[in-house]
Amino acid sequence: MATLQRFSARLIATSNVDVSVTGVGVVIDGVAVADLDEVVLNGQLAGAENGLWVAHAGGAWVRHADFDAAEEMLKGTEFYIREGGLDNASSMWTFNTGGAITVGTTAVEFKRETWGRGAALDGTGLTREPTSNAWSLVETGTPTGYFTRVLVDEFGRTQDALESETQTTFIEGLRLVYNSAASITVEAGSAYIPGVGAAVELELDAVLSGLALTANTWGYVYLYETGGVGAIEVSSQGPVSTPYLADARIKGPDGGPDATRRYIGAIRGSASANTMRKFVHALARQTMFYAEAGIAINLGGAATSYAVRDLSAWVPPTNDRAYVDFNTNASSGVDVNLDTANATTQTWQVAKASNASTAWVPLSATQQLMARNTSGSGSSDISVRGYSLAR
Repeated sequence: MATLQRFSARLIATSNVDVSVTGVGVVIDGVAVADLDEVVLNGQLAGAENGLWVAHAGGAWVRHADFDAAEEMLKGTEFYIREGGLDNASSMWTFNTGGAITVGTTAVEFKRETWGRGAALDGTGLTREPTSNAWSLVETGTPTGYFTRVLVDEFGRTQDALESETQTTFIEGLRLVYNSAASITVEAGSAYIPGVGAAVELELDAVLSGLALTANTWGYVYLYETGGVGAIEVSSQGPVSTPYLADARIKGPDGGPDATRRYIGAIRGSASANTMRKFVHALARQTMFYAEAGIAINLGGAATSYAVRDLSAWVPPTNDRAYVDFNTNASSGVDVNLDTANATTQTWQVAKASNASTAWVPLSATQQLMARNTSGSGSSDISVRGYSLAR
């Protein structure tokens, strides 16, 4: 019994190529054919000419020596295409003709089996996400999963996922370091950038000096690619409000996003122009801690109704958890209630004066919380110490 073979070809041609006079230099799928290139032909006017061919500078192409006989042309033989345009680079095809074959007489064909990242796919149930280069598997209009590669049959029907969504949300390293009032370092690392369709590496630490932040405003830090390598920019333009997947975001605005920039963090201008607040980025916990005292929000005495407490000066947009201290001047302690969504109440007990209680608290989509004192004879306040960095 014959054994199925696997081949690797440089290109696949899906329109007619005149193999009798072509020679080299012909452009297939955006690539110029070179001497001895192996090319799959699948669009010949005469279907019997389809097959695996080898280009020759001297003129006429010849069939590949390992795929030029009927006993070698077995249905299911696989062909990996290494190069080409978005449609065909890194794609897999199989020989799709069975039964008796007479080479040069029987019309034969190949069918596509897998699709490379960024391939143009028209299959039912699959849509391409414009901001992430990922495929969304859709059932009755609702995405059921996101993948950078999927396995489909010749009718575009999904067979399997080849890479999980973690590919498009990938981020590693890229820790932000405070150097001075006008300088930060972004440590080496890498992250997936949707507009590039791959992970981009910042090979060396990037030092950004002379940062001119407007007082009391955020500066947003992005990774992008230039000249094939990673680079960093700080912009006054924030990321899009909705992640393209999980917590991963690209540069805004929402009405005209820039998918070539991957959001990696934010820095805050202090009360004085051209300076920033000191911070410590705890990479393992993806938390930004302030090296100086956070804002103190006075809750006053016991109250029956909630008041809105705005933390947006200390927690950037897209982040929804703050690390805070609760303090009180009451010797008997107080209870503090938080209600971020006007639905679920959480209570922290601040035991006594000069004894802070520290906790993570959830925030609304606009970095606000609802807070009140519910007991005790004294007043209390909330000091922001940091926030959970969603990126």
